[in-house]
Amino acid sequence: MLRLKLEKFRVKIEVDEEISQKFKNPIIFYLAHKDDAPTFLITFAILDFSQKEICYLISYLPENIKELKKYKRKELLGLSHPAYNPHSAIQIEPGKDFYVFNENERYFYYINYQKNYINVFTGEDLPCQKSENLEHFGSTFYRDDEYRDVFYFTAIQNNKKGSYQVNFYKSDIGIKKIELIKELPVKGPGTIPHATRKYKNLLFNSNFIDHKFKFEKSGNIIHGLYKFVRHACEHLYKEYCQEKNINCDLAGFWKKNSLARKKFRFEENFNQFFYSRGKNFLDICRKDEALQFQMLPGEISTINLKNGIVKYYDTTFSSPAHFEIDEKEDCIYASSHNFLTFNQAFFLGPAAIDKFKLIGDDLQKIGTFSEPTSYRMTTHRIFYFKNHPHIATFGQPNRLFIIDAQTMKAVHYEDIGPDFLTNNNNISDFLNETLLEPVTIKTLEASPDGSLLFILSYKCIYIYSMEEKKIIKKIKYQWPIKISEGLMLTDFYKRTTHSDYLD
Repeated sequence: MLRLKLEKFRVKIEVDEEISQKFKNPIIFYLAHKDDAPTFLITFAILDFSQKEICYLISYLPENIKELKKYKRKELLGLSHPAYNPHSAIQIEPGKDFYVFNENERYFYYINYQKNYINVFTGEDLPCQKSENLEHFGSTFYRDDEYRDVFYFTAIQNNKKGSYQVNFYKSDIGIKKIELIKELPVKGPGTIPHATRKYKNLLFNSNFIDHKFKFEKSGNIIHGLYKFVRHACEHLYKEYCQEKNINCDLAGFWKKNSLARKKFRFEENFNQFFYSRGKNFLDICRKDEALQFQMLPGEISTINLKNGIVKYYDTTFSSPAHFEIDEKEDCIYASSHNFLTFNQAFFLGPAAIDKFKLIGDDLQKIGTFSEPTSYRMTTHRIFYFKNHPHIATFGQPNRLFIIDAQTMKAVHYEDIGPDFLTNNNNISDFLNETLLEPVTIKTLEASPDGSLLFILSYKCIYIYSMEEKKIIKKIKYQWPIKISEGLMLTDFYKRTTHSDYLD
């Protein structure tokens, strides 16, 4: 286990009593330093409306940088490449400590902000079966819906013979006692549920990157993003060899080229040929008759915690990601992003939020929200406003949708910032070809009474009124102020995809 230091810095914010009283529990989000290439030394920002402050827990410190340089197990922390974003947090004891899980990494953080330190856990540090063979953890976890001192998590186990399995664990909140409750074979180290959440006697899981590609021309199906991309590259290499009149040596090709960490690494001549076929990977596939494809629907699964039975359910589109649960109605709302990520995010079309009714131990799909401009919908939140269920979500890049959760129809939408979509004739190409991340909004939370939304952009926190359907407060979270020796708050940038209540 690696232990690192934290420095704590607090900034007071101006906020009306009406707002501070409605957000009683703190909200956590994340920042990274511009010089931290691996984005490993995260700053954990705790927004506490009740105290009218943001507490920044800073790990990008000279002593931590030195500690990482001499750390001998760098492969466990993936320090040779940028880490994926922090994806979920689980509070342990209020005002003291919490866990943070990144997307599909080999480690997770334990943060103690009472004593100001971080423990970085890998599989080897956990008291569970074959912990030394655990390679990746899932991304989004929750406490048990009934027993708050218990949570569930997933990890990929490498069986060392080219086979992998995903392990489902039940743990006490102090990770002292961990029980393996289910193991399932998977196709590779990246094939792990994106979100795992218990409700009643079921464990819900989203198979985020378990993609299935059906070729338009042949009808053949390839299972797995990596296999599909590799197939496409080999197909194009054969065309390259034919055009250049050279021997097609696939083994030699893969010695010079690679698909690593979802990135193309091509030698110069083939790289030029590759991008002569289209603007990007998706464009190349769409222009080549042999590579034109449909992405088949994704799957969510349930594991019955009483008998171990696993059931699968299709989502409207591919890449199912997150669950929201309405316990009043026994309804589960699952998003499916309808995109793939290799070299960049490629949006295939509008995304969807499916509404499932829990009937006994089975799910029945009873509704779907999808709209021509509702791309990706990274985060969605279910809440009650005036005793009526609503869902709030953002379509890519910055379109806020308010959805009636009973009818699954939008009752309001607006753009927080510029309107990029209304007059756009080809939204998919526009999103795939335009750098929009600085204006993209993904993160939101609803106040417990449903009257206000917390929205996080790259520069500001917005408070949005459901009654007035407008932003009523704008709060900066970056100022040109010194927060530590040699560090300015403006040196940090948003590293948040999802926020969480620390409750």
